[in-house]
Amino acid sequence: MKKLLFMMIVATFSLSICSVAIAAPGVIAGNDVIDRTSGPDSWANFYLMDRNNGFSEDSFMTGFSVYIKEKNSEINPFEFLVYAETIGGWEVVYRSGVITPVSTGVYNETIDPVYIPAGSYVGLYYPEQGAVPYTNGPLVFSSGLSLVTLFTAQGGEEVDFLYSDDRTYSIAAIGYAVSEYEARITGGGQIITETGAKKKDWYKISFGVGAYRIDGQCFLECCDVTFHNVSNDGIDKWKFVATELTEMNFFEDGVKYTPGSVANFTVLGYLEDEDGESQGDASMIIRLQDSDEPGFLDNIRFELYQGSKVYDSYSSGDFPGQSNATGTARTYLDRGNLQVEDLTMIY
Repeated sequence: MKKLLFMMIVATFSLSICSVAIAAPGVIAGNDVIDRTSGPDSWANFYLMDRNNGFSEDSFMTGFSVYIKEKNSEINPFEFLVYAETIGGWEVVYRSGVITPVSTGVYNETIDPVYIPAGSYVGLYYPEQGAVPYTNGPLVFSSGLSLVTLFTAQGGEEVDFLYSDDRTYSIAAIGYAVSEYEARITGGGQIITETGAKKKDWYKISFGVGAYRIDGQCFLECCDVTFHNVSNDGIDKWKFVATELTEMNFFEDGVKYTPGSVANFTVLGYLEDEDGESQGDASMIIRLQDSDEPGFLDNIRFELYQGSKVYDSYSSGDFPGQSNATGTARTYLDRGNLQVEDLTMIY
């Protein structure tokens, strides 16, 4: 069922080890982090979400900034949160844990990169009274959610918003918009080998990936690989879930104009069985090629490790080698599409 091979000529090569960002990240959501005329809040043990300036596009948050001000001569603890909208409500996609600043003024925190979807907003939780000043708008605190900043009751759960007000808090998220990428590997799909008359016996692997390089730093949105059925019965129906992207390298295929359309990348993560139980730490090298649209010639190879190699989609004999662009051991996708490019490569 696999497609015919086509000739490609190997051209140039580019390597990127994930490193510290070259340029400073910028504000990607929130407000000016300055002293303001009102606050901090008198309430304690409540949550707020400031919807003045949300994440306008998918982003990687690498830190946050908060202006700290005394309340009744005390510097109070806080937590920084990011809320994403769901069907019928909100969910917390980032929560810092309790922070107790030692001084007033601008407080900055650097974090491991977190993928934040467009349409999300920054927020705060106060275990005690407030720590951050705000500016009041012309409208006043009221029941209902029609105004820009939302509040829970004191003692309320993190998404149980009951009140709103026209306020602007001195909090901001720091990072990069995904659209600033220099290189990317995105997409998903399946590879399938028909090994018998029954579909349940066919070898099949499904995957989804979102990996980027921005300002010399590598960011992982997601990378999940599910081994529905392979010759290594010990990992059948298991899923690899990546938590860290450690290396990306890109090649030119010699035919497609898009720069760096062949790539390898390495991710660290863990395995879980079909019941969702962890089966230990693991790593994976994924080799792939974007062969232009609509994607029926895109190809991929999976190498799974737990110390030593556990499984290889090619050397196991489960899937054929069908590409001759910078490697011959990748298999055409039966479903799906890949987007692979490195915009920094020079012809």
